[in-house]
Amino acid sequence: MTEDAVQDVLRAIHEKRHTCDPARPFGSCQRLLPELKPPQAGAMRLVEREGCGVEEASRASGQSVSVIEVHVHRGLERLADIVRMAGDAD
Repeated sequence: MTEDAVQDVLRAIHEKRHTCDPARPFGSCQRLLPELKPPQAGAMRLVEREGCGVEEASRASGQSVSVIEVHVHRGLERLADIVRMAGDAD
């Protein structure tokens, strides 16, 4: 489930790689987190940014492993959509 979302994000980035400006730092993920629902952003911060495993993120948040996995999956899907939409605007 999470792996599929990661592939979607990577595919979206690959499709729009020609729009990358090397002069601009790649910090778009940090700026995009506020676009997510708070539970998704929280799970993404724990798992993707802080490197927690889903079990550790589950303990830290008090949510079940499956809920963390769903939040990460949906968050990655939303980020992929945002990247695609931004690329289409260029």
